[in-house]
Amino acid sequence: HLDALTGVMSELAELARALRERRWFVFGAHAVGVWALPRQTLDIDVVVDVSDAELPALLDDLARSGFQPRAPDPLQFALTYRVIPLASERGGTVDVVLAGTTFERDALSAATIATVLGVSVPVVTADYLVVFKLGSDRAKDGEDARAVIRAQADHLDAGLIRSHLRDLEVAMDRSDLVTEFNALLARHRTRP
Repeated sequence: HLDALTGVMSELAELARALRERRWFVFGAHAVGVWALPRQTLDIDVVVDVSDAELPALLDDLARSGFQPRAPDPLQFALTYRVIPLASERGGTVDVVLAGTTFERDALSAATIATVLGVSVPVVTADYLVVFKLGSDRAKDGEDARAVIRAQADHLDAGLIRSHLRDLEVAMDRSDLVTEFNALLARHRTRP
């Protein structure tokens, strides 16, 4: 367990070096650990602001830092799916999501610096993390959203979250995200 944790710390430090010239942030389970309770994972999830023309240079920077693409044609995969799945030479995995929406760019602008596994990195704010997590269909992401809301209820920008959740509801043809958020917030807020 300690060896695995040390490996993830090293991977995060290398990733931070590879991305140092770019706008990016950590947004997965490691961000949940900043805003709520730490969660054991060997995966690292980040969002990076990069143009399609800059993708080859990004792939080169990542390769030089020990991250190899898991897809056979990483450039085409990234252009098609807006994500670069990577494997680290230390054994971990990294998913680099390419910022493409206004929401993701707003989240990049709002990102804050935090210490994750002993490494100072940009991290998605709790507000944007709640939106990312509630907008996912994965059960684990729902649990993560509840944990962040429970831990940060009195500090969240509910108006910002509702606005982005309404946009997601339209995009995903759903109508339950704002209602779910409101119920969770009401349950965990200690102030009106």
